[in-house]
Amino acid sequence: MNIFYLSNMLQALRKLIYPSFTPLNTITVSKQAILGNIEYLSSLHKGSDIFPVIKSNAYGHGLKEICEILNASSVHTVCMDSTYEYQVVKKYFK
Repeated sequence: MNIFYLSNMLQALRKLIYPSFTPLNTITVSKQAILGNIEYLSSLHKGSDIFPVIKSNAYGHGLKEICEILNASSVHTVCMDSTYEYQVVKKYFK
């Protein structure tokens, strides 16, 4: 077997093992909408704290991204589901 044949064979195997993936859906998260919702909910009961639940990868929106948005809010505590998620939240949430 020559090198060219092996190279082509490896490329074919890579395509089988790691096929290209194009998502069918996209999610757009509005930082202003999230912060506006938190502000609105906070205004309903002055003096009460809000505890956003960001379990399950923030319901598919991304733990890191949601934590970074929440850092710009008055939220002091968040709820999560697992030790793995806690590690991410600890790293990105104030």
